[in-house]
Amino acid sequence: MNGEKVGRVYNDWIYIALPKGRNKVEVTLNTNSHKDYYFNGQLIKDEIIVEEDRDGKEQHHH
Repeated sequence: MNGEKVGRVYNDWIYIALPKGRNKVEVTLNTNSHKDYYFNGQLIKDEIIVEEDRDGKEQHHH
């Protein structure tokens, strides 16, 4: 997220507390030994830009 590794995902979803503002979230596909996967010489990845209007560091309330 925003150029920093957040962690690994082994399930269908992950919760990320985004800071307020514009955030780039990038996902790569990796082997069990953490090496990048490539297809036709291209790294398998995707990214999105998420605009967050709340500060993710604020306490979550129900």
